[in-house]
Amino acid sequence: MKDILLLLGCIASAIVAIWQFWAWINIKIGTPAGSKLIIAIVCLIIAIVCGLLFLIPRVNKEEEFHITQ
Repeated sequence: MKDILLLLGCIASAIVAIWQFWAWINIKIGTPAGSKLIIAIVCLIIAIVCGLLFLIPRVNKEEEFHITQ
C-alpha cells in the first residue's frame, strides 16, 4: 500500500510541477509570477523524493550475499 501511495504522489507532484512550470513560462510580461515557479520547484523536489523512496528498496533486492565468495 505504501508503494502505491509513493508512486501516486510522485506522479501527481510531477504533473503539478510541469503544469506550474508551463504556467510560469507562459505568463505575460509585467505579471508577478514568483509563486508559480516556487510551487513548481517544490513539487519537483517532492516528486524526486517520492520516486527515490519508491525505487531504492527495489535495488538489488534478490541478490544474495555469499560469505565464501
